[in-house]
Amino acid sequence: PESRLAVQKQVRQLFLDMSSITEALKGARLLAEKYPDSPAGKALKSFIEAAPGKINDPQALREELANWLLFADLPDCRQLFDTSRDKLLADSGKMVYKMNAILPYGISVNSIFPVHDDAHARFDATHRTYKYYIHCTKDPFCESYSYFCKFDLDTEAMNRGARYLLGKKDFSSFEKLHGGNATSICEVTEAKWEEYIPVVGGSDSAKYLVFTITANRFLRNMVRAIVGSLVEIGRGRKDPEWIEELLSEKNRCAAGQSVPGHALFLTEVRYPYIENNKINK
Repeated sequence: PESRLAVQKQVRQLFLDMSSITEALKGARLLAEKYPDSPAGKALKSFIEAAPGKINDPQALREELANWLLFADLPDCRQLFDTSRDKLLADSGKMVYKMNAILPYGISVNSIFPVHDDAHARFDATHRTYKYYIHCTKDPFCESYSYFCKFDLDTEAMNRGARYLLGKKDFSSFEKLHGGNATSICEVTEAKWEEYIPVVGGSDSAKYLVFTITANRFLRNMVRAIVGSLVEIGRGRKDPEWIEELLSEKNRCAAGQSVPGHALFLTEVRYPYIENNKINK
């Protein structure tokens, strides 16, 4: 029925907006009052009654909401949270389509494939790759994903400085103070600057740069601090050898200022047992 579809769409949005617990509870209360006799409305009422005891535990509230979505007589929501491996893999293409249909625009599922039962998305990763984008000429098309640096940067000098980052070293100088890491040792296997042509916009006379860095692990704020320091070299304010000095000093205050975060992207994560979306036996 049309009224049930309306409830379904609203509870989906409620779940997606759970980052704000106060607003979520407010929305849940309004929906429960609006649809008191519907399965979803009754489940919402139970959810609200249980919420006060969990208001300091947002994760518990999310789990509670997910639970009643499973039993709220809303078929599409039930399928979203059904994580049975056999059902997921039986028609993974169809499941990818359904998940993308309800996920917000900032999240996309590309594929579903099996891994070992004890696999861990964070701790099993062997390499991670980040990219940082810079444009040196004002370009409205790049503002949302690239950092506008108004200086004409010396790419060759920045690459000479980036080479000092390669290897297994202590990156304390590029770590956020009081980050709480057990160790500041990271092994960087790739660090380079390249020019690129943006897909939209762009000018033949403008310079567009992307910094690519790959390591076995990264510290908090590490990439942004490294880019900020390399920009100092690109501007001619520091020599490439300055990076080697910073690594030896182990002093965050000695390094360059961190660049804005909106131009930083995690582009690849590698695992020892996954190759081309297939598990290695």
